[in-house]
Amino acid sequence: MKKKTLIKKKTQLEKKMNSLMNEIIIGSLYQTEVNCGIKTCKKCKDKIKGHIANHLGYQTSDGKHKTTYISKKISTKIKKGNQFYKNAKKLLMDIGEINLLILKAVD
Repeated sequence: MKKKTLIKKKTQLEKKMNSLMNEIIIGSLYQTEVNCGIKTCKKCKDKIKGHIANHLGYQTSDGKHKTTYISKKISTKIKKGNQFYKNAKKLLMDIGEINLLILKAVD
């Protein structure tokens, strides 16, 4: 492939990457069942089933794992942002491969 074609392809991928940048959320969304501890709570009464709680687990810059509670209202946005992150990772891999091909390409 010619260098000019590779650079054009890279520019297209960079535009896609820029469109994802404001939506990216890093981490893993998971659900757990928790008991609220309120004696009159119907869900917690049998102590088998609890309330479903959404959490986002992620790695901090110092390598520690953190977890934060996510409300139901924003859980779909979190899922969407996490999918954007996965798409961005793939785009970065593709851009990296093209960068290598550009370095190897002869004009």
